[in-house]
Amino acid sequence: MVIKNFNIHFKIELRLVSMMIRTLKKRDFEQIIKLWLEFFTEDNEEIVRAYLNKRYKNNEVLVAVDKDKVLGFIGFAKNMFYQSDYTEVIIVDKQFRRKGIARALITEFEAQTRKRNCRRVFTSVEPHNTIALKMYKALGYKECGHLDHIWGENKRDLFFTKRV
Repeated sequence: MVIKNFNIHFKIELRLVSMMIRTLKKRDFEQIIKLWLEFFTEDNEEIVRAYLNKRYKNNEVLVAVDKDKVLGFIGFAKNMFYQSDYTEVIIVDKQFRRKGIARALITEFEAQTRKRNCRRVFTSVEPHNTIALKMYKALGYKECGHLDHIWGENKRDLFFTKRV
């Protein structure tokens, strides 16, 4: 049997990100507003700015950054339910999705929840968001219910929880 030498060439495109997760700073607002409005087109800048101001005061937004570039963020409410925090929104810049940024934000959110002696976290996901559903399940979240018509006619949110 003769085996000929051959070369296989792969073109691999890598973008190394030196990501850091930290609490929200005022200088992040404009980038987050832009990300938010790209994702939630029915919202407006005033609504988003009011949300960020409220959560900023309570340290309830974590931001994933590479230098000064906001890659994504997670907004949450502390003690929304008895000894439980609730993830309200998580958005990652389109060009950085599927790279572990959302997972890193959620992991840090859970760690901060534990430090405050909270026992459980909650989140909600629309049923069509299969990528988020798969990620939350992989992180150990369990479905615990749903609400219909919460964001409009024929809209459903699935609720998930996890002990931390």
